[in-house]
Amino acid sequence: MARIRTIKPEFFLDERLYDLEEETDLPVRLAFAGLWTQCDREGRFEWRPRRLKAAILPYDSVDFSRVLDALTTRGFVKKYRVCGREYGVVPGFTAHQVINNRESDSTIPDPALADDQTSNDEGSTRDPRVNDACSTPLKHAQAEGKGKEGKGNNKNPSGDGEKKSKSGSKKHTYPEWFEELWSLFPPRSGSSDKRKAYHAANARTGDGFTFEAMRAATIRYAKYIVATGKQNSQFVMQAATFYGPGGHLENPWSIPNATHQQPFTGGRQSAVHRIDQQCEDEFAQLANEEAGNRDVAAHEPAVWPPMVEPGGRR
Repeated sequence: MARIRTIKPEFFLDERLYDLEEETDLPVRLAFAGLWTQCDREGRFEWRPRRLKAAILPYDSVDFSRVLDALTTRGFVKKYRVCGREYGVVPGFTAHQVINNRESDSTIPDPALADDQTSNDEGSTRDPRVNDACSTPLKHAQAEGKGKEGKGNNKNPSGDGEKKSKSGSKKHTYPEWFEELWSLFPPRSGSSDKRKAYHAANARTGDGFTFEAMRAATIRYAKYIVATGKQNSQFVMQAATFYGPGGHLENPWSIPNATHQQPFTGGRQSAVHRIDQQCEDEFAQLANEEAGNRDVAAHEPAVWPPMVEPGGRR
């Protein structure tokens, strides 16, 4: 689904895009701007060149695969694969776009879940995690302040707190390490209590779980959800349950064999995908039937003149 995006005046002064267009003789500038309208709120999109061309350059005779490849070679676009499906992301997208609050959450897997983990950090749309989130238990740091025990104004060293928005309502804030876990956790239909999930994850640190262990478990579970086609459905467990004491963090979440993997399903996009697949199957069936009829007609002996039954009926 196309979305309204912002384009800044500096875009037209980008010499790298101009040079790339001159070298490749491809409409990369217009295509790149059009690609933003096909990205979700995180700057991600499905790597489907034919469909993207139909939405962005419907009247141009151009191979959109070459356009995407050209943009990839210069770093304007990053390509990644999750459970055999290809996706793309525009680096820095969220820093340059004003996203409508009513726009739905992304249903496309985070680049951090990519099968090839060598370039995840480059393509990820998330902010880098905190430097001290290393492979050590996430113990609460001692608060700095007045007093011999460090008791000062910082009453909540874990980073969880409340602040008032402009409307006066309270808004919870969370530490960066949990925000990263939350961004990696697969989306589900319905609500998911973020505050309960934070308290559950924070409690696991007391059990000896490190940030790296919880991050790895979250990635395993997210890949499992994508591979089994359950993303953005009620079959995704609540994050509070996943980070709870039920042992889900230690589950290997083995991905099924490629032959048994289900296609990506998620909300309205999955319905469109199913309709497209159904139409393709019906067209293929009709084409096969038509080809079969031609083969039968070619092998039947010709009868001329047509046989006429008594009474004038043929």
